[in-house]
Amino acid sequence: MARQYRYISGDSHLEIDSKHWLPRVPEKYREQAPRLVRQAHGGDVWLIGDKIKRPAAAADLYGGKGRDEYLPFDGKYEGTPGTGSATQRIGEQDKDGIDAEVLFPSQQGGPKFWRRVENNDAYKAIVRAYNSWLAEEYCATDPNRLIGVAILPLACDMDSVIEELEYCSKAGFKTVLLQGFPSGNAYPSEADDRFWARALELNMPISVHVDLDRADNRKGPLFKYPNESEELMKKLTHELVEQCSRFGPARGNGAVAAGAIFLAGRRRALRPPPSLV
Repeated sequence: MARQYRYISGDSHLEIDSKHWLPRVPEKYREQAPRLVRQAHGGDVWLIGDKIKRPAAAADLYGGKGRDEYLPFDGKYEGTPGTGSATQRIGEQDKDGIDAEVLFPSQQGGPKFWRRVENNDAYKAIVRAYNSWLAEEYCATDPNRLIGVAILPLACDMDSVIEELEYCSKAGFKTVLLQGFPSGNAYPSEADDRFWARALELNMPISVHVDLDRADNRKGPLFKYPNESEELMKKLTHELVEQCSRFGPARGNGAVAAGAIFLAGRRRALRPPPSLV
């Protein structure tokens, strides 16, 4: 009998110590994987190697504490609701009156932090270790209630991104997290088409949480338009569409749309209908 859902949390996060899935990282890469360490003052910190550190975000570890116990610093995983076993999580769902959760990865100690691993092979092995653990151990406890969001590698070659997409489909994930455009560009392009085509073939929904990563070589324009002039773009201090928005109604919404349509080569869409001519 299919489960009857009343309430589903569509934006939960799995704040979990990496010790649960680190054994799945090949031994030759394990020292480069993220580790959660308790500091002398009592708070936790995420480490990659000995130099890359990121304190555990107390705001992400607020669950179940309430304002009387919560402190905006020195966050620690141990004892915080949501950071335990899958069975514990299901019990917490029951307590909250929630039938299921869509579980995105950690914000502070999750995949964007992992991308600071410089060795691409090690980084991809870390992503696969997390995804396989999530599917085979954590969510397998009750896949109807623990709906894990798998991770696609960031800033890797297209073949690697598609390979992980295919693995996630076979593993039974219902969605995957896209962190940046598959081509590695800062903007959508035809180079991404092979990824989108494969996602459609696999019937795999693609999720984006908040935004796409724009660090390092992913900085740059949000869009590249077929009709944009390179000479003109060099003269602008801001994005061209942002410049246009200064002159449009409703904080520029009309001008933004017009600028985008024109630069995309769809000038006819800007012509008024015959009834208004």
